[in-house]
Amino acid sequence: MKRLVTTIAAFIFVSSAFALDVSVGLRGTFLYGLGTEDDGAIDMVLGVGDDSDATITESALNPCFSGGGGLYVNLDFLKVGPGSLGAQLEGNYFYSFGPFPVESAKWPGLGGLYVTDISQIMYSFIEVPILVTYKFSVGKRCSISLGVGPMISIPFNGSRHIYGYASGTPSEKTIELEMNGVNFGVLGDVTFGVRLGPGNITLNARYGSDFTSTSYKDDSGNVKPLFIRRGLSTSLGYELVL
Repeated sequence: MKRLVTTIAAFIFVSSAFALDVSVGLRGTFLYGLGTEDDGAIDMVLGVGDDSDATITESALNPCFSGGGGLYVNLDFLKVGPGSLGAQLEGNYFYSFGPFPVESAKWPGLGGLYVTDISQIMYSFIEVPILVTYKFSVGKRCSISLGVGPMISIPFNGSRHIYGYASGTPSEKTIELEMNGVNFGVLGDVTFGVRLGPGNITLNARYGSDFTSTSYKDDSGNVKPLFIRRGLSTSLGYELVL
């Protein structure tokens, strides 16, 4: 407890000495994601039939909701033009409520009939961006902040839903997926803030893209790539100035 009090006191002293503008905030985010199929992802669709004869149709659109928060530090002593530099650290939890990706395959089956499979991936992930920011004022009560930097995302709670239609007989099954690893990417954003009470109401828009593929482990423990995650999101939040 004594160490915690000492740490908080030291942080307040440093903030005062170096004119740091520090705030903590909570945000609700809507993400509309786009995915690029990675090598091996086609295995998520094709379950029967001759792969070489299959016709693949893809639609990798994924709406997600997120709740999260962050620490935002504006370094007023690092002036650049009309604004100043800063740093931003966030942690956000995303829940996918739409299929990602949606893929369908159809190929000639017995007796000239076509076999069709539709595969959908549902999952959640935690995203942690670490951004360098540039913030400047617009009038007396408003501000704009631009940010860019790396991010990591950790997928979990994955499942695969397969809807099939072969020889006139529909079928459906769900398979739990063991999501694998940590993904790395880059994120850029712009935040518009309006002073209200002890803090700011914020409206944020951002675009992020992973460098590595979201993947899972099959029953044999082999890592299989699914897709490379990228998406555009908007959020509404409130930042309390410390």
